[in-house]
Amino acid sequence: MIFMTAVCRVETAEEVERRVVRLQAEFAAGDAATRRRLLEAAHAKERFENFDPDAPSLSYADARLLIANQEGYAYWGKYESYLHLEPAVQRVIVAVRSGDIATLREALGADPAAANPRWIAGFRRPARIPNDSIPLFCVSEGVFRGTNRQGNEYDMTRLLVAAGADIHIEDDIVLASAISFDVIDAVAALLDEGAAIDGVDGDGVPMAYAMHFGYVAVAELLGRRGARRDLRFAAGLGELEAVKGWFEADGSLKPGAGALADPYGQEWKHRGQSPFRCERTRANILSQALCFACTHHRLEVADYLLAQGADINAIVPGLDMKATVLHRAATGTGRWTGAEIRTVVRFLLDRGADPSIRDEAHHSTPIGWASHFGLGDSVDLLIDRAGIHDAVGCDRPDRVRVLLAGDPGLATATDEDGATPLHRLHGGLTRGSEMIDLLVQHGADVNARDRNGVTVLAKVTASGAAELADRLRSLGARRDAHGARTSRSAHEF
Repeated sequence: MIFMTAVCRVETAEEVERRVVRLQAEFAAGDAATRRRLLEAAHAKERFENFDPDAPSLSYADARLLIANQEGYAYWGKYESYLHLEPAVQRVIVAVRSGDIATLREALGADPAAANPRWIAGFRRPARIPNDSIPLFCVSEGVFRGTNRQGNEYDMTRLLVAAGADIHIEDDIVLASAISFDVIDAVAALLDEGAAIDGVDGDGVPMAYAMHFGYVAVAELLGRRGARRDLRFAAGLGELEAVKGWFEADGSLKPGAGALADPYGQEWKHRGQSPFRCERTRANILSQALCFACTHHRLEVADYLLAQGADINAIVPGLDMKATVLHRAATGTGRWTGAEIRTVVRFLLDRGADPSIRDEAHHSTPIGWASHFGLGDSVDLLIDRAGIHDAVGCDRPDRVRVLLAGDPGLATATDEDGATPLHRLHGGLTRGSEMIDLLVQHGADVNARDRNGVTVLAKVTASGAAELADRLRSLGARRDAHGARTSRSAHEF
């Protein structure tokens, strides 16, 4: 439930305070379903004091955060900053977000200084300017969010800069954001106006974002404009001869092969930390290079890197995904087509990528990632190598049947969390009842608990799978059952 009032008009601080009071009252008076509905707009549960639909009330701080989230702001402080911008700046941002270039031109003509953020008297300027209080940032944000579909982001960027907008504000956050949002025309306009192509410190942060997100066209634009390369970035750009040039005759790497920043390097620098998120060992540099090559469909380069010893099954270091290259390929990235996903997944599988490896953040396999994002083509490619838990979670009873025919004991196998295949049932399945029957016929315990003591019925009920919960109850499942704990691990198979 996203209101996004700020796209078309600006609320006053007093209006927002009245919304806070109304939200608190509605939450307190509502039933559990009402409270869950009200909390749907939340961006991240961990940012709330008490994110609980069963709580009797919503705190003032949580109500303000929820309203900020409804408006598309991650934190209350970001929305508060926007609310206290001078009206002329707010008008510019509203025009930018909606793609109204006529109003933008008029607003800047009346007050060119509104191209940069400034706040009303009495409001304390934030130590770091929130990105969504910066008109130039809001150009690419509007395109990314879909509130501006006019295709005029190049012209709007140039208008703002001509009026005096600071393209280097907050350590060139505007260019990094345009790249992260994959708004190539805004990127081009900023480069035309003199944005630092290698980042404010010259360490390649802009290209690192393009590499990480798989934005091929943006990366190529940066490359054409002269962005610096190390081995990793050359791999992502498909520059095979340049990649080969980073290797000594004995296979060691020349100095500087991993000299440029990792993705999110600027954010880490703001925290007083290094933009290098992993040690620049040969193995780590080759792992990132392989990831960038595959993410940008540079498979000839990827083959060369594998021949040099890049580990196809490594958890790629220095990136936030904490997963293998196959995880990334199975879910696509940037603007991948289905055919491109299939090509890269097959490439990796044919060269020994292990589809059973789990990522370090969500403890899921590549097929689990693909299923989560609804990428059926990737699931189809990986299903014949899926274990029993993934087969259930991906709604593939045929694979479940094949596995059980080979080893009936898999019906009670546990994963690293102590969960049985029945624990993988969820509300998105269309053939869940069929899999319940298959598993029970082979000895699955409908009252099994995982390592945290959660029963199958409790897990399935929490996922919203009412029909599957009813089927389990008909087979004797109880929410608070003291089922047997199985000790056989799915990792044995």
